[in-house]
Amino acid sequence: MNRNIRLLSRYRHLPLQFKLLLWFVPLLLVTIFAMGWNSYQISSQQVVEKMKQSQDHLTRKTAEQIDEMVRGMISFSNTLFLDESVQRLLVSSEAQKERNSVFKTVTNLMVAGNSIQSLILYSLEDQNNGAEPFAANQAGLTTGMKFSNFVQTSYYKEAVEAAGSPTFGLSRPTDGIFVGDHYHKIVLSRIIKNVYTLKPAGLAVIGVDAGKIGSQYLDNSEDDVDMFVVDRDGLIITASNRSWIGKRDLDLPYFADSDPKLNLEQRLESTADHKQWIVSH
Repeated sequence: MNRNIRLLSRYRHLPLQFKLLLWFVPLLLVTIFAMGWNSYQISSQQVVEKMKQSQDHLTRKTAEQIDEMVRGMISFSNTLFLDESVQRLLVSSEAQKERNSVFKTVTNLMVAGNSIQSLILYSLEDQNNGAEPFAANQAGLTTGMKFSNFVQTSYYKEAVEAAGSPTFGLSRPTDGIFVGDHYHKIVLSRIIKNVYTLKPAGLAVIGVDAGKIGSQYLDNSEDDVDMFVVDRDGLIITASNRSWIGKRDLDLPYFADSDPKLNLEQRLESTADHKQWIVSH
């Protein structure tokens, strides 16, 4: 108590300018801290907003590039439908004679298009006779899954249901569609109709290296940015990190806290306010 009285007495006898200084300095420090904190919050929000805008732009640009690749695959399949040698291969009883002509056609198209690595052509008449399908890649003729086995796959069923429209999926090496190929493939499957009767004559399976597409379109100069393409079921089709291809979105750290009962769109939306990263889709 006596100590407090002595301090109060000393304060009373201080010159006015010292009293003002004792009050002013703490208030000044508090004001500076408050203004600094407020400026930091505003600046950090602006930086985050600019990062979001940059990522949104990158996402849209990448989506446009991948759309262009998809249009290239569809254009390739349209060319197969209109090519006379392909039409003869699918309906001829002596299809072996047509293979060289078809090979020249498709290899030229593959070299010109660059992104397409593999092709299998099935004749719908071969389902019961076990004939080898026409299969080629950028290196030459190769081997594809037999038609009797292919009809058991989801690729065949989806293509038949689409009735001539292109269908897309991811082929794993273990699927054995492209025999001896050890890479994940983005696959277009499509029924090819007889150009004269418009009845189904064959089926084309077009493959693009998923990892190569990831490197070509998803890689960027920023080491702290990951990009991936995912289908409606959460299957990762291609990614800047090749080890992610074939996994599910829930396997990635960005969705570790997401509710698996939510659909993909809801899971993506749930990451919008995450404190550790920015997700654009």
